[in-house]
Amino acid sequence: MSHSTAAALTARFLALSAQVERSLRTVMSHETLGTAKDYGALAGRLLGYAYTNILAPLWRAFPDLQPLTEASGSASHTLSQESITQIVATIELARRELAHLRSDMTASSNTIPADITEASLTEIEGVLVEIEAFLLSHASRPDTPA
Repeated sequence: MSHSTAAALTARFLALSAQVERSLRTVMSHETLGTAKDYGALAGRLLGYAYTNILAPLWRAFPDLQPLTEASGSASHTLSQESITQIVATIELARRELAHLRSDMTASSNTIPADITEASLTEIEGVLVEIEAFLLSHASRPDTPA
């Protein structure tokens, strides 16, 4: 395969990837959580196969075609202010709901199912701590003090 053919194929599959992401965002915004999860799983499989079966072999043969932005989990990436605002709102709401649930669990009229335990809430809090760490590692801006 020529470099120009590989470049064209890479561009087409990256465009497919972008379209899948747009469609997933739309489904997540307009459909039920169950529908979004179902489509998300299918979209993930499509992207995974496109990467492992098409893009990765192309990039091994032509490393210069691999986009630099493909590295995920990069702590050097900073979040937009809108993303920061939404993540903070998510953390705050989750903490309020956990506190409310704890209060309900200790009330004399407790009607919370028995399999919702303190350990269940602790697991959720652990994820919130991880989200906070993610936010701290991705929220610093060059124009603001760290």
